[in-house]
This record gives sequence, structure tokens and C-alpha cells, in this order.
Amino acid sequence: METIMNAKLKSILNASWKVGLGLFGLFAIGLAILLASVWYEKSYGRAYWKDKTLSKSIEVLGFNNNCVRVWDWQSCKYVTPKLRWVSGTPLRDSITVYCNRDGQRGYLNCNTGKIVVPAETVAFHHAWQFSEGRAFVVLADDDNLSVIDYSSEFCKLLY
Repeated sequence: METIMNAKLKSILNASWKVGLGLFGLFAIGLAILLASVWYEKSYGRAYWKDKTLSKSIEVLGFNNNCVRVWDWQSCKYVTPKLRWVSGTPLRDSITVYCNRDGQRGYLNCNTGKIVVPAETVAFHHAWQFSEGRAFVVLADDDNLSVIDYSSEFCKLLY
């Protein structure tokens, strides 16, 4: 009788440590997944305090990796690639300044979110808001102040 009890106790203990080891492994995997998701959210997740509203359906959404993207609520998709920053809505126009990841400035439409003057093609080093159809810019290879219109054509200054 005592041998049967010892055999049962051994089989119960044998199964118990295997179950315990399995549960410990599941706990370790769960903890690793939790830590990885917290790290990812902290590094690349949303930074809600950086959000800006440009118009009724266009919003600039901020992220923790110091970039922003322009979101269109009507089409429910991003309309720009990752950018460094987007200026706020100008007082007298619907075109605002943005800065791409390389530090070049361009312009985008606040009502559609679409880029109207791409930073990659014009490579402005500095750019200011449009007012009355014109804006001041500084080209990357030139330190002089220039004036452009909506089509990024340079305008003559009248003195």
C-alpha cells in the first residue's frame, strides 16, 4: 500500500513540476511581449500633445519618434510621408509650411493635406507663410531672401 502511495505521489510531483515549468515559461513569454509592446509604444507610438488641427477634416498627428504625419479624416488615411513638423494654419491663406525629415521646407494645403510645393524639389532652407499669394523663402544654396508665388515661381520685388 505504501509503495502505491509513493508511486502516486511521485507521479503527481512529476506532473506538478512540469506544469509549473510550463506556466513559468508562459509567464516569461508574456512578460517579454508586454515589455516589447511598452518599448515600441514609448519609441514609436502616438504623442497626442503634438497634434494640430489644420482644417475641418485635416489633422497633423504627432509621434514619439519626433515626426508628424498629416491625416485626412474624410478618406481615413495619411496624405503625407513622415515629416519633422508642420506649421499651424495661417491667418490669411490655406497654404502652410512643413519641414521634411532632411530639414528642407515645402508647402502643403491645409484644406486637403496634400503637398503643393514639395520640399525635395525646391529645397528651401527657410520658408514663411503665404500672404496675399506670395511667401518669403531662402534657398538652400543661397542666403538671399526670395519671394515665390503658389507655383513656386520667383517673383520680382517692386521697390
